[in-house]
Amino acid sequence: MTVELTDKEMEVVVELLETHLKDILVEIRHTTSREFRRELQAREQVIAALLGKVGALQGKP
Repeated sequence: MTVELTDKEMEVVVELLETHLKDILVEIRHTTSREFRRELQAREQVIAALLGKVGALQGKP
């Protein structure tokens, strides 16, 4: 799948991903459910991977 985004749209996507990642990290620290923590950690990995891909598209490490 290919999606074409303007620079501004890409900026917003990165902002959303970064914000959601921060929120998930807070939630991981506060949850007492092991199962929910594992789900959040899996989601954290997906978001981090997405940020890596977006960074590569933008020429950032």
